[in-house]
Amino acid sequence: MSKLSIILFVLFLFALSLFSFANHGVVTVAVPFGPVYEIQKFALILFSMTVGAFIAFIFFAIRDTRKFINNWQYQKRQRQEIKVQE
Repeated sequence: MSKLSIILFVLFLFALSLFSFANHGVVTVAVPFGPVYEIQKFALILFSMTVGAFIAFIFFAIRDTRKFINNWQYQKRQRQEIKVQE
């Protein structure tokens, strides 16, 4: 699995570098009630991908933490029931 993930990561970086060469223009980003920034398209895409990955990470971390806590409480109840039966 690790070799496959490395190959996919390298292919992703290759596609990303091709995309950066094809889109080297500048985009104007206006922040509401704030300054106006001019950044490259590639930087905007990387920033958007980073924000999306962070949101997905937070979502899955909350989900996995909830599952862990529920499983931990279930195991605790089972141990108490086993003690009561003995």
